[in-house]
Amino acid sequence: MKHDFGFIAIGDEITDGDITNTNSGMFAKHLIAKDFNIGFHICCKDNSQDIISSLTFLKENHKNIITIGGLGPTEDDLTTQTIADFFGEELILDQKSWQKLEKRMLEKYGKITLGTEKQATFPKSAEILPNNNGTANGFKLKFDTDRYIYVFPGPPKECIPMLESLNLINKQLNKKIIRKIWNVHNIGESFLAEKLETIKSEYSFVTFKYRITESFVELKYFYPQGCPYSNEIMNKVEKILKDYLG
Repeated sequence: MKHDFGFIAIGDEITDGDITNTNSGMFAKHLIAKDFNIGFHICCKDNSQDIISSLTFLKENHKNIITIGGLGPTEDDLTTQTIADFFGEELILDQKSWQKLEKRMLEKYGKITLGTEKQATFPKSAEILPNNNGTANGFKLKFDTDRYIYVFPGPPKECIPMLESLNLINKQLNKKIIRKIWNVHNIGESFLAEKLETIKSEYSFVTFKYRITESFVELKYFYPQGCPYSNEIMNKVEKILKDYLG
């Protein structure tokens, strides 16, 4: 697989511009810090066909898929049902999730509201991901050998702690990629790339990435773990950049 993870942020409120999707970026940052390779970020409406199209695309090029959003109790929350249909899974009521929901709803509203049971329904072979900050638990579903889809609710205060509690570990340690970051001042992005071209031509496996800010260019240098030339390359880069490092 080309990428370890791809993301689908689900919700009309995202595609219609009512809110900004910050979750996928936060998830990516967390996973990159654990040396996972991140691929595509997709946003789609609360629409079964759009969700299926997104799943189909990511499944082709990503080992694992993460979806965020669409786990609410209303009729437009279609994520769980669509994922179950896509992967040929039967939906069942998880009693532990239902008891938690029932208790929460009775304490907050004094009654069980319409659609609540939907939030306690999951694919039969799924592993429940507890949500300690909201009503909707997430789930993890295996769909192929060592491949999973992770399904999270949309609110950041809920999904970010859930991701962190998973403690995902990259087992491909032999493929670990190391990063070195410099903040480069008083030089344009294209001029910086030109100065580093000699290193790129000498060491073809090296990757440089650039991010321009108002006050500097952030330069990221990526190299494989155990690379015998890593220190040599870093010294050459810093020699080239010595007049531009803050």
